Amino acid sequence: MLERGSIVLSIWCVINFILAFIILCYVIVLKEDSPIVQVASFSEAEIASLGAKTIAAFNCFTILYNSCSLVISVLTWPLIRKNLVAGEKPTFWTLVFVIGFIEVMAYLASSYIGHGRWQVNVVQSVLYLVGIGLSGYSIFKFKQQVVLSNNQEYSHETVHAQNTDHLMFFSSKRWKNPRPKTMRFS
Repeated sequence: MLERGSIVLSIWCVINFILAFIILCYVIVLKEDSPIVQVASFSEAEIASLGAKTIAAFNCFTILYNSCSLVISVLTWPLIRKNLVAGEKPTFWTLVFVIGFIEVMAYLASSYIGHGRWQVNVVQSVLYLVGIGLSGYSIFKFKQQVVLSNNQEYSHETVHAQNTDHLMFFSSKRWKNPRPKTMRFS
């Protein structure tokens, strides 16, 4: 499930990157006004009444927000594909707080314009929650372990418990070696 969670979070990164890239190209390369004017449902009369400085401020904030969004996507993607897949808990918590903060702020920012981009916010939030949920479940779930005696044969990959000093292992009704070979099922 960890792999599936990282794939879903990678999809979040790709969508976030593509949207930010398209908006940046729209404003910088094509020299168009910020799409926020259309998203906020300004009428033609309202747009005409806006001053040049107001439109420039919209463009400025659009460029600033989307460049940060693009960079966040670029920076979180390798964390997801390399560190999160390896089951690193600090990476998981970093992604919980960074992407979670972005999603909360997206809803807050959207509230000022009547939730004009709610469709994008819902899709991105669902991807985030599913991806982080699957990843968190895989990282923090209880690992079921089967204890094998030293002379048993087994066909699965074996691993040793990390903290076996405080664990009591037994098989049948008698105590076994305090550091037996263990097999983990996930």
